[in-house]
Amino acid sequence: MHLVIIWQRFLPYHIARIRHLWNRISPLGYRLSAIEVASEDESYEFPKCDFTGQGFEHICCFPKVSYHKLRPRNIHKSVFNILFKLKPDVIFAPATPLPEGMAAYAYRLVSGCRFMPRTVQAWFQNG
Repeated sequence: MHLVIIWQRFLPYHIARIRHLWNRISPLGYRLSAIEVASEDESYEFPKCDFTGQGFEHICCFPKVSYHKLRPRNIHKSVFNILFKLKPDVIFAPATPLPEGMAAYAYRLVSGCRFMPRTVQAWFQNG
């Protein structure tokens, strides 16, 4: 089983939650990939996240680029292409009004995988 989480930009608390998920699913033999749309965001002044040694795969579509400077069609295309290469079984992504959420849904339509459109907080609500 291959799970994918997609988000605009991962902040330290996202990484902590993804690491918690990874610790729960890795003993089951599941694979986890975290797709970050852009590595920068003018809205937050958090330090850059360090993904080394996390155990799960991290992919950044647009390294060293602010999310807010990207065109929706470029985000959609990049996320869709990465999903096509990864071939996940389940995708956790933002809702479809966001281009990365729409890309996840578009991939779901062609692949038949499961798509869970939610916020990161809702994914981890029950720990």
